[in-house]
Amino acid sequence: MKIIIQIILIIFVLANNNATVNAQSFESTPDKLRDSLLIATARELILKFGPDYYRDVFEPVIERTVVSQRRNAFRVVFLYDPEEEQLNADYAADVHLLEDTGRPMLLRFGNGKTIVLRDDWRTIVPEPVPYEEYTIRPIYDVVSVLIPEDIEEQGEQAVKEHVEREVLRFRLRDPVNRDELIRRGFERRNDGEWIRTRPDMPPPHRRVHIQQQRIHIPHDRPDILPDGRPDIERRPPDIERRPPDIERRPE
Repeated sequence: MKIIIQIILIIFVLANNNATVNAQSFESTPDKLRDSLLIATARELILKFGPDYYRDVFEPVIERTVVSQRRNAFRVVFLYDPEEEQLNADYAADVHLLEDTGRPMLLRFGNGKTIVLRDDWRTIVPEPVPYEEYTIRPIYDVVSVLIPEDIEEQGEQAVKEHVEREVLRFRLRDPVNRDELIRRGFERRNDGEWIRTRPDMPPPHRRVHIQQQRIHIPHDRPDILPDGRPDIERRPPDIERRPPDIERRPE
């Protein structure tokens, strides 16, 4: 019995020592290498769980933050160009990774979707988070519906029918955000109601770029440990970077 207890204690001590070494080694990693590892992990997560939100219009921003249980973490933020698209958040996606180990904890997208990451996230085959821009509705200039005296004298039913006619006439006018509605895939029916005909999609040249970047993500990342933590002994693979806003056309 004593031998079994001693073996358990030894395993426990070794496990704690290993975790301490990993934590200390990541914390002592040079800033430039650490940042490249954080960005590489965050990039892979976005392309895996929500590729339509991957943006490299701007360099990713790395901030310090706090996650659950008051643990210090890094936040890697991927921004988008507001002149091309409008999301519910001011970022396309961001990833929270523990400061001591670099393990990813949280993944958020610009449509408000949040994913709490498990240790085995690399083995998951997810259903990609759908692309959604901010909620949009037709916007009209404010107009008051006046009820003529002769209509009012005819009773409640006549007033109701008059209001319905005025509302229909009002809805057949172009909303002030007509162009944006059309861009988002809305069409106006004969009764003036605007309906969605397709889901939101990233800008066309972004879709092309996303597909190109997904090809560059290897199935087996040598710089990621099995539990999802960056392996500081290995640098992330070199990634070919092209101007994201230029779509290659056939010669």
